Amino acid sequence: MLDELTAMVKLMGSITKAIAESQLKGSSALGESLAYAKLMDANLKNLIVALGEKETLKSNFRKILEHYIAQRETLGWPVSATKKEELAKQVRNAVEKL
Repeated sequence: MLDELTAMVKLMGSITKAIAESQLKGSSALGESLAYAKLMDANLKNLIVALGEKETLKSNFRKILEHYIAQRETLGWPVSATKKEELAKQVRNAVEKL
């Protein structure tokens, strides 16, 4: 009976060791996943900021463009109204594609 108990204790010890190793590997994988998630979060935040900056830039450029167009109209360049409007439309479209 003592031999059986000794064998059981050895078996339980090896099972406990395997469980501990698996938990250690799981903790390591969890840590790596957490680090990756934090990196992705930082990248997404940077992307959101960059998109906001891009929209601000486009908005400011639109204001400058509209001011230019208005001032150009007051100068009275000797160009037909159709050509002026076509130019303005082309430039607006180019700004939107930024």
